[in-house]
Amino acid sequence: MPVVYDTAWAGVIDVVAACPCPHTDGSPPGSGRPRCDDPRRASAFGSSRGDARDMARMILGLLPEIRGGLGALAQAGQHSRFVDGYLKPYTRAFDEIRYFSYRVESLVDYTDDAEVRASVRLLAGARWHPWAYAFAMPLRYGQELRGCSVLRCSR
Repeated sequence: MPVVYDTAWAGVIDVVAACPCPHTDGSPPGSGRPRCDDPRRASAFGSSRGDARDMARMILGLLPEIRGGLGALAQAGQHSRFVDGYLKPYTRAFDEIRYFSYRVESLVDYTDDAEVRASVRLLAGARWHPWAYAFAMPLRYGQELRGCSVLRCSR
């Protein structure tokens, strides 16, 4: 089974790939199929984990640093490195990527890659003070945050 390794994520991806449940059907992470056939284990989180459709999928949530977003990376000339070096490999390892931006922006402005556009869902910020929006983001996108299997936070 191919596994994408990132030095910061190697341990996380290994843990996701190795489900200890004896009822695991052998499906790889990111396949979109439930990894566990045991209904007791599959419903262990109940309704607190967002949408029921999200339970069978591996969803990565990306939280940039405060005031951050793809626009901030583009100002520093780093957006192409982020898209090519992180988002592309993540699209192969996860079913969906949710990028929670602090800025009002669109993914279309930063990449032409069809695979990335299909897998990444950019959840745009608001024109608020960044610290106020940090408190409002869980209220605005609470279901989307709860549906994530893994959250990666930048600093």
